[in-house]
Amino acid sequence: MNESTVAAALEGPHPGDDPVRVREILARATELKGLDPEEVAALMSVRDPELIGELFSTARSV
Repeated sequence: MNESTVAAALEGPHPGDDPVRVREILARATELKGLDPEEVAALMSVRDPELIGELFSTARSV
């Protein structure tokens, strides 16, 4: 994964603020097919405690 692509995605609006989008990404992560840089950036920018819990729960299961 290209670090500069992820960094550029993090500079824009905070995609981690959209719970529907974050949950879609987490569901995709469980398929074990990889995530694109924008999806990684979205997960890195999650600030909601409930979504962070879902993120870590998903991470433990994959």
